[in-house]
Amino acid sequence: MVGRDPLLSVLTKYCWTTLSVLAKCWLVARGRGGGQQRAPRGLMDAYEVIFTALSHPARRRILMTLNFEGGSMTAGAIAAMFEHAWPTTTRHMRVLEDAGLIRHERRGRTRVYRIERGRLELARDWIAWFFKRPA
Repeated sequence: MVGRDPLLSVLTKYCWTTLSVLAKCWLVARGRGGGQQRAPRGLMDAYEVIFTALSHPARRRILMTLNFEGGSMTAGAIAAMFEHAWPTTTRHMRVLEDAGLIRHERRGRTRVYRIERGRLELARDWIAWFFKRPA
């Protein structure tokens, strides 16, 4: 009989739950979850928010460009990369910001966006988990 190993299924569920709890603890420690602030995107866990933000090619392109440009760019420079309307670009940037992957600061009338590498490390560590040898 071909089927799933019940022990493997339990361990997988346990590991995923542990990773989700760790991600939520990280959010609380960074002041982005729990308490008086609402968690990003309602009840999604940190991984879901990050990978949802990374699922769109335009948002991945924004992150890659920010990285190659030294980690920061103005909103106008980011918008110039795309042929679609400004509201579409700002929506993509808002999704990235809600996921904690970028942040912005105001300089006069200009917004400068910066990449948040610490938040990307959460995604990297989750993916790296699949390359570890089982014990």
